[in-house]
Amino acid sequence: MVRIKQRYILFDILSPPSSEHWEAYSESRDSALLHLHQVSSSEISAKYLLQVIRQVLQDHYGDFGAGSAGISLVVKYFSPKTSTGIIRCGRQHLDMIVAVLALINRLGDKEVIMRCIHVSGTIKKCENVSIKRDKEDIIRMQRKRK
Repeated sequence: MVRIKQRYILFDILSPPSSEHWEAYSESRDSALLHLHQVSSSEISAKYLLQVIRQVLQDHYGDFGAGSAGISLVVKYFSPKTSTGIIRCGRQHLDMIVAVLALINRLGDKEVIMRCIHVSGTIKKCENVSIKRDKEDIIRMQRKRK
């Protein structure tokens, strides 16, 4: 018997600036990072994200895409504080799920950009990449303050 191979997708949710906040966004790269990476609203949870992903999967790939890719789809982790999460999907449906993440442009009443950061065969590697990215961002912000 062959085991089903899974892939883990590390993603984050970016909040693009509204028209009145473009000046603060364009000051520097660090201020742009601060404005893009915002705390997610309380209505966004792992369960809500899974519903949105499955709905977009249904809309763009139809019944076959939703049925084949949606079965193994699980949001393993989501942090509203960092707007970062990890999705598990089947290896054969990886490209479809990454495309669906790119197609999502609204969560609730807020416009968002969902970005795939890293793909791995183990959840541990995704966690390590997430921790490394967060440390680099913290160090960059601390240097800016000095």
